[in-house]
Amino acid sequence: MYALKNMNNWNRMPDALKEQVFSHLDRLAAKAHLSEGDRIAYDKAVDRYNVSRIVENDIREQAVAEGRLKGRLEIARKLKENGFSIADIVRIAGKTGTAQIATGGVYRTSGHQVSFCGYFPADHPKYSCIVVIRRPRIGYPSGGTMSGGVVRAIAEKIYASHMSFDVRDMERDSTAVMVPRVKGGDLRAVEEVLDELDIKADTDSLETKWVVASAEQEENKVKLSDLTIREGLVPRVVGMGAKDAVFLLEQAGLRVSLSGVGRVVSQSIQPGQRVSKGQTVLLTLK
Repeated sequence: MYALKNMNNWNRMPDALKEQVFSHLDRLAAKAHLSEGDRIAYDKAVDRYNVSRIVENDIREQAVAEGRLKGRLEIARKLKENGFSIADIVRIAGKTGTAQIATGGVYRTSGHQVSFCGYFPADHPKYSCIVVIRRPRIGYPSGGTMSGGVVRAIAEKIYASHMSFDVRDMERDSTAVMVPRVKGGDLRAVEEVLDELDIKADTDSLETKWVVASAEQEENKVKLSDLTIREGLVPRVVGMGAKDAVFLLEQAGLRVSLSGVGRVVSQSIQPGQRVSKGQTVLLTLK
């Protein structure tokens, strides 16, 4: 009865422990023969406890609701500034959990365990995930904020690595390369590559089987130009791959030495010069 008459000292006691104490006292009071004064003190203590629990729960739920709303509005604002909405990332549904850890059957200072079990996308579930954090050290223990934040990060990571939308529908930035650099060379081989990549190229005006290719980023197409090969003169092979460059130079009677990989960026004998049979041409590729 001393404890019941000094309820102010109970404010620091965890709620779960209060429930255990009052449940135990309730059983004792049912069996004990209390005086009228003790019975009144007991009833008042129980009433104060129940009222305080209702008020605390209401305040806590209101604070959580306001915090979630504020957080969602802040996230929505940031996403909107970057041209996204919350639904553009991923919608997650699930249940949070926050519990105190008991030590020796008593809830004291053993910390909390927070969790979140959810699935996403919320409308058409494809993944499920549960995150449990035991004794979080930073911040107020919250299953939604802590474990839920981990689930959200996992979901966004999964969706970032499995994009299902067409990248061609995305807004182009200053570093975007819509048309790759195409190597010049045999016309049929170049056409086959462009068809496979679905890249536009004007080939109607071409008259030779050898071409020079250049990308036109603004029009999203590749420009092909005729490469004239004259007998007795060194052909121009800059911009070609090693296979076509070596074929043309050896066909002209020259020896070829390669340095590097990729496309030809320079040739030691300038195009248009007279061919000296057996002379070696050094090609640098990058």
